[in-house]
Amino acid sequence: MGRKAAKSNTFELGSVLLSSVPSPLRRSLTTLLARVGLALGLVAVGGLALLAVAVTVARPEALALGFVPMCRASLAFAVTTLQGLMPLLILAVAFVTTRRLTVRGESGAWAALGLGSMDAWWSVRYVWLVFTLIVLVVGFSAEPWAWSTLHGVRGSPAASSAAWARLTRGEALVLEGGGAAILADDQLHFAAMQGALQGAVEDPQPEPRIAGWSFGSSEVRIVPSQDVAGAGLWRAKRLKVHLSEARRERYLQPPMNPRAQSVSGVLRLLGAQEIDEGRRDRANLVVHRRLALAAGVPLLALLGWFLGWSSQARGRGGGMARPVLLIVLALGLYGMTRICDHLALRGTLSSSLAGWAPWWSVLGMLGLMLLLRGRLER
Repeated sequence: MGRKAAKSNTFELGSVLLSSVPSPLRRSLTTLLARVGLALGLVAVGGLALLAVAVTVARPEALALGFVPMCRASLAFAVTTLQGLMPLLILAVAFVTTRRLTVRGESGAWAALGLGSMDAWWSVRYVWLVFTLIVLVVGFSAEPWAWSTLHGVRGSPAASSAAWARLTRGEALVLEGGGAAILADDQLHFAAMQGALQGAVEDPQPEPRIAGWSFGSSEVRIVPSQDVAGAGLWRAKRLKVHLSEARRERYLQPPMNPRAQSVSGVLRLLGAQEIDEGRRDRANLVVHRRLALAAGVPLLALLGWFLGWSSQARGRGGGMARPVLLIVLALGLYGMTRICDHLALRGTLSSSLAGWAPWWSVLGMLGLMLLLRGRLER
């Protein structure tokens, strides 16, 4: 009987905790949270779009890639950047939501009903679950696609088109191995291999199909050198330059970056016997970092929730101490992540530990917030 009574009391207590928030308050808070999340998400996407426009203005040769490849590259850039901004975005959504409750005086209404910040946070737990699923989808599906897309854009077909755009703007193009090329009077003048190859070609055009260039009437002078045979002056009616087969095969290979691998690809990297330890450690770091970020969504939300919540209505200004503290915490988390990544790549810290270590600091901050909870909610 005693055990049954204990179980019954536990069940009743759990039911009270889950249903302690009135439905109208829960719906109002969920709606506000969704609006804030959508607004901040649109701000983040808009900021990334403006950044992409700024990069295009600064490097107009990107337009030479074509409209569709450029759009794909811009979207891939946005996805990879958004993944890094996720912790700050989650912190900001929780903080701004509770600040809005404070400004509108609704947090005081919650306090009058005997409800605090934890009750409010728990009442919208399904929203945090949705955020967690979004982080997992972005990390294990969208981000690998984005890195693979960027790998393709950086390849030689895109490079030949971009180089042509830079030449037509009057820029001098630095060549690999010591040399330069410049377009003047409809001729491409070049010197390569420390001056061992010199010449001028007419009608230069990029040829993405062959990952190289095609030229019209060409004149190439080969200076006597121990690295280049066949010294003398060479003339040709048509000339094509493209990658060697070895370089072409290397370009066509899938990206080696673990961040560009799908879940199955990362698992294959971790289980492969012939792979070097450095690459396996990088793949392990990527997996643990993505899992840690997903697991940290509720912690980040609770941290921002505590910082923004106050049972007393404040003006729209409300002081700068809490927003500044929020920014400091976000920058601290980012710095910890970068430091742990660096230590993992150097071999000083295990990759799995480096993926989760920054979130220990979040737990420490949450512990401090719980100790100061009564003071923060005033």
